[in-house]
Parts: sequence; structure tokens; C-alpha cells
Amino acid sequence: MNRCAAAVADVLERPLLDVIFDPDGDDTLRQTSYAQPALFAVEMGLARLWQSWGFEPDVVIGHSVGQYTAACVAGVFSIEDGALLLAERGRLFGSLPAGGRMAAIFATAERVESLTDEFPSLSVAAYNGANTVLSGPAQDLEQAVDRLEDDGVRCDWLDTSHAFHSALLDPVLDEFEAYANRFKFAAPQRTLVCNRTGAALGRSAKLDGDYWRRHARQPVEFAKSVHTLSDLHCTMLLEVGPQPGAHRRGHAGVARPGDRTTGGRVVAPKHRRPPPDHRSPRQRLRRWPPSRLRCSSRCSAPRTRKQARPAHLSVPASPVLVPRDAGPAHPKRCDAYRIRPSSGGRPDRGTRCAARRCERPISRPLMC
Repeated sequence: MNRCAAAVADVLERPLLDVIFDPDGDDTLRQTSYAQPALFAVEMGLARLWQSWGFEPDVVIGHSVGQYTAACVAGVFSIEDGALLLAERGRLFGSLPAGGRMAAIFATAERVESLTDEFPSLSVAAYNGANTVLSGPAQDLEQAVDRLEDDGVRCDWLDTSHAFHSALLDPVLDEFEAYANRFKFAAPQRTLVCNRTGAALGRSAKLDGDYWRRHARQPVEFAKSVHTLSDLHCTMLLEVGPQPGAHRRGHAGVARPGDRTTGGRVVAPKHRRPPPDHRSPRQRLRRWPPSRLRCSSRCSAPRTRKQARPAHLSVPASPVLVPRDAGPAHPKRCDAYRIRPSSGGRPDRGTRCAARRCERPISRPLMC
């Protein structure tokens, strides 16, 4: 986070860390000129923290702005370049006139797409699986939402400053593409799932200014991205972000019977304000009993009633949720994945989970 703040110190009017940690700075953080570099800084800080603990992802995936974090973790550009890209992206998008809104529609994608024929100013901003997001001028979007709600369709307004991934961004896209082309973009060194198509990108992928322009304008194919994780046989998702929710957007809408990814484990740190205590992340991690990991159909450890519930790990300003997997309610054996207590630490009662056998490698994607 310090590196991100230093990179944009001459670009932003206020120091980035002051804005992030100001308890009264919510109004400033709602400005997209600060929100976008702040999101990148927090996500990269969390990603590097988990990496320092030995958690190295095999696959990285992002949602909208999170794609920049995923690309950085994949080695496409440096932390400093990523912070500068997001600061300029936020500045340009923030310079656009207000009047755009976004709403998540809990209906089939086909029904939501049909509204763009009736209201040509509206654009589909994201296919999340559980919902589809519409974006565009407030007046047209409000009419479309009123019609859907009259039919009993759930519609949730999103708290955004502008109508992202819509035609309202077009006036600044040329300038953003020209700015992005100043940077050098390397090929991904880890598997990077493309936010725009949902496909896995290899080392021959070209992520240049044109790519990031289309990424800003075209819809987020998050549901397809989660299916790609399944096709890559990923078994654990680690979500990093200030208020993780991407795993719920995709997880609920695209789960398939027997799918060990979309029905598997998600570790999602969630920030709290204020933190419940002053213990460090490492101290809190060490106190997490290994048996609180939810077992799948490969574990020979008996379950207690406590273990039957989703496990929570509180890390500094952030709980970890490992939700219910797709296996049977009372499995007998589990994948070998264990967090060991610190040396000399005493595990809690009943925490000797026999997660000792692993029949296949575990693939860990990072979701940003």
C-alpha cells in the first residue's frame, strides 16, 4: 500500500493512505478518482500479505477494477504502474458528468438484454450469474427498473458514482487508451482469467492499451470466468478486497452439481471497522484451528457440530469465510489442506483434523 501511495503522490490532491484510513473520509472515497487507486492499493496489499504467508495462486481472476490487481499479481505490470493506471482511469472517469446509475437485476440474462433493445442508452455492465447488471443514464434505467419491479423482479441499486461499462464512458476512452499505451505490459506469468471474455489467458496474451480500453467498456463476464475456474480444476478460492462479495456474485449463480470449484471452498477476508481487537493478522491466523476448514468427501476426521457450520477466520480488519462445499453433509475424508498453529502454540480442543491424505494437487486461484 505504501508503494501505491508513493506512486500516485504527485497525481492525487490528497495522500492516498490518508483517504483510505480517514474514518470520516467516506465521501472522498466515493469519488472514483480516489476509489479506483484505493481499491488497487488495498487489494495488492492483501495479495502481498497472503503471498508473504506462503499462499501462491495458480490462477488469478478479477471483477472489473479487480482485473488490474489480478494482472499485477500475474506479473503483467508493476505495482507502481498499476497504481498510476488506476489513478488516471479514476481521474478520467471522474471527469465525466454525473447522471449515470447501475442496478443489479435478478432475472435471466436474456430478459435483461431485451431491455437494452427497448432502452438503447442502457448497457449490460456485468454477467454475474446470480444477477445481471444494467448501466446507463439514470432516467432510462429508473424506468427499466420500475417495469421490472412491477413484474416482481428484484432489482438492487448499486452505490456507484458513474455508469461504468456503459456508453457514457465513451468520451474519455481514447485518452485512457493513449495513456495506457505508455506502459510496458508483460505476458502473464500465471494463468489470468480474462474479465472481458471469461477465458484463461496464457503467456502469449497481449494486454495493451486497447485491451484495457475494451475492458472498461465491455461487460464483465464473471459467470463465464467462474466456470473457467471449474474447467481448470481449481479447488480453493481466496478473495482479496476491502469488502469481498465477488465470490457470492458468481458462486450463487453458476454452481453446478458435483462442481468442486463453484461448490468448493472460498476464503474471503472481510474488513471490519473498527477491528474487534488489536491482534495482528499473523496472531489471529495462528489461532485458527485447522479443523475449522470445511472438509470435503476426502477427509477421515470426525466432525463436531461446530465443524458443521461455515468456518470464520478473523484476520486484521478481515474475517475469512469457508462456505459449504458441494460434498455430503457428513464426509469421511478431506483434501489435504492445513494451516498449522505456530510452534509452541496450543491448538484448540478437538482441532486435530486428520487432513493428511491428498489424492490430487490443490489449485488455488486468487479472486480480486
